Amino acid sequence: MEPGQVEGTGAIFRRAPDFDARAYAREAFGITRGEKTLRVRLLFEPKLAVYLMERVWHPTQTFIRRPAGRVEMRLETTGRQELIRWVLSWMPDVRVLAPKSLKNRIEEKLRDGLARQSGVEEVSTSGCSGQAAEP
Repeated sequence: MEPGQVEGTGAIFRRAPDFDARAYAREAFGITRGEKTLRVRLLFEPKLAVYLMERVWHPTQTFIRRPAGRVEMRLETTGRQELIRWVLSWMPDVRVLAPKSLKNRIEEKLRDGLARQSGVEEVSTSGCSGQAAEP
């Protein structure tokens, strides 16, 4: 078969009768969904407050104004993987307040990124020598 061509398999997909697409989407963050619900609390710096609060990022989001113009965002999601990327995209202007597991994962990702940027650790890629490439 040529690349880009589609071939039928004859298989028929049947959605589970109790599947609720709206409930599934409500629990996801972005397009991915996990198993365990996370009750997330994020604290954003004042310069992001207006921008964040005028947009729907997640159906369960709520905002609480905090001292010094900061804003706390609360949401419940099962989409941990995309949530981690989203939180990292706001660095250094966001702090994870809860859950501890999310805070730990964000800290780990930040440490890994800093180590790679400063050349402290070798970058391992399958099929390569394991040495970080020179720019």
